[in-house]
Amino acid sequence: GDRQWILLDGEPGQVWPRVRTFLERTGMQLARVDNSQGILETQWREVEKGQPLERFRFRLEHGVQVGTSEVHILVQQGGAESRWPAESTDFQREGQVARVLAQFLADSENQGAVSILAERGTKSKGKIFLEGPVENRHLRLFLPYERAWAALGLALTKAGFEIEDEAPAVNKYWLSYIAPEDESDSWMGRFFNANRDKRSRYVVELKPVAEGEALIFLNYQKGRRLRAEEREALLNRIMGYLH
Repeated sequence: GDRQWILLDGEPGQVWPRVRTFLERTGMQLARVDNSQGILETQWREVEKGQPLERFRFRLEHGVQVGTSEVHILVQQGGAESRWPAESTDFQREGQVARVLAQFLADSENQGAVSILAERGTKSKGKIFLEGPVENRHLRLFLPYERAWAALGLALTKAGFEIEDEAPAVNKYWLSYIAPEDESDSWMGRFFNANRDKRSRYVVELKPVAEGEALIFLNYQKGRRLRAEEREALLNRIMGYLH
């Protein structure tokens, strides 16, 4: 939808000083810094004479994959409000700032990790984990449901699955898949449905278990038992494309 964020390699502790440098170079004055939450809030500023004042909130958090970070930007315009809105009051302005900051982060040198976010823990963190007993391995994903559902669908496509059907009401995707070693040696084979008989068909369930947390289960369609090593290999493949 209208949601967007910056995804980049590096722990939040590495990205933090680069975002602060960006704010300094653009002349944005800080009004509040919350190290424990990874939040930087700017003071109200005038963009053009006669135009509404604006301020920004930058929130850094761990990305889905270990060793990555996300930068979320909230824009508020007006100048009279003291409380931050749930979402930006101007999505176009949010997108402009996100693009400028993303380019700056891409161009800037990677500074060393700092301890300013130490209160959030020093170990590398992600938001997706492979867990469970061998016979029932699954993924645990820490994302809001709507984003988790969309991210899973995109990851399945990138991982080489064909989504045959989906039903958000029951949290399931029905898939078909040809393992790389079984694919024809050109895209034409897949286009003309070659090796259709070699396709395996699966069902993936995204099961919410708490606010901002869900489990991902993978099984064959029609009740066939999925071998543990096959399930683990495919879950690892899906996990690699989840962002």
